[in-house]
Order: sequence, then structure tokens, then C-alpha cells
Amino acid sequence: AYTDSELVAAIASRTDINGALRFLYRQYYHPLERYVLTNSGNPMDAEDLIQEVMVSFVDLVQRGKFRGEASVKSMLFT
Repeated sequence: AYTDSELVAAIASRTDINGALRFLYRQYYHPLERYVLTNSGNPMDAEDLIQEVMVSFVDLVQRGKFRGEASVKSMLFT
């Protein structure tokens, strides 16, 4: 388990990016999937969208664009 700051640090420093990504998927895949399905999406839409969200989040963190003003969860759902 990671706190938000530990998760961001692991992604930014690339020290444990695989562990951080596993945590992100375990923690947020099903809630994000439920959100997409509840809003007229289908399972394939959810899968594609979640992949895009995760890649975008990692990119933001690695480029130093995620300042932590919102929680990781809030960022992923936004």
C-alpha cells in the first residue's frame, strides 16, 4: 500500500514504478470501471479509458506536472 505522496514519489523517481502501477490498478480499476459503466459506457470503453487515465497520470507525474493539490483518486476520476 502507498500513500498518495509515496505513490507519486515512486512514479516520479521510477524506483518502484511497477509496484506503483499495480497498486493504482488494484486500488482504482473497479471504481473507475463502475463510474464508466454507470455513465452509459461498456466494459470495453472502461478498459480503454482506464488505460488512458493511468498512462496520462504517470506522464503528468514524471513530467512534474502533478502538484498534489488534489488526491490521486480525484485526479484519476477527473
